[in-house]
Amino acid sequence: MMYRSTRWIPMVVLVAGVGACAAGDVGGSAMGVSEAQQLLAEVIDVDAALAAAEAEVPGGVGAEVELEGADTPVWEVTLEEAGREIEVELDAISGAVLSVEDDGAIDEDRSGWISLREARDAATAEVPGTVLQVELGDVEDAIYEVIVFEGDGFAEVEIDALLSTVIAVDRSETYEDDDDEGDDEDADDDVDEDADDDVDEDADDASDGDTDDEDSDDDTDDDSDDDTDDSEEDSDGGMSPPEGGA
Repeated sequence: MMYRSTRWIPMVVLVAGVGACAAGDVGGSAMGVSEAQQLLAEVIDVDAALAAAEAEVPGGVGAEVELEGADTPVWEVTLEEAGREIEVELDAISGAVLSVEDDGAIDEDRSGWISLREARDAATAEVPGTVLQVELGDVEDAIYEVIVFEGDGFAEVEIDALLSTVIAVDRSETYEDDDDEGDDEDADDDVDEDADDDVDEDADDASDGDTDDEDSDDDTDDDSDDDTDDSEEDSDGGMSPPEGGA
């Protein structure tokens, strides 16, 4: 079954503070405790979002889920259905479907992995709270990354996708999204590139300086040769007897 985008509502992102937990993109920027409390008081929870998305795509099973936006909050749910990934976006307040899109064939083998819901349950058993995101990790690592809001901060919980055990918990008072990390990396890349350009330009300038030195040496050698020739001519002229002499 093929899907395409059906409805779309533009998002307005939240900008606040500096984040630390960084496995998703809630708000499109860093989110603090008070912003999270206000947002979560208005939106449907992760279970309702999964149920709404799976009802929209018969046979689809939730693989990833994340809460995005602040002024226009959206639940983004990735489903797996008949070997394909289907992305469903929901109004996070009403639960209404905003868009459905076929993201193509699943190209990774996650045989033996626990389900999204099992990963969520394992994370909240370790860190009670409200789930903001459940994300698939790399196949090689075989992990889920779960973001949980504890009421006074955020926790990123890594779950072993084969054993359903907790690998690590990283806590923070703020939450930063992937887009911000990308911006930071781009800025670092720009700085590195500028520095490399400066080094290259300095090296070129130094090379030009060597060329000038070579030109100067050539001029000095030419002048020295000319002076030597003149001196020899003067010397020869002084030693030759005058014409018509005795």
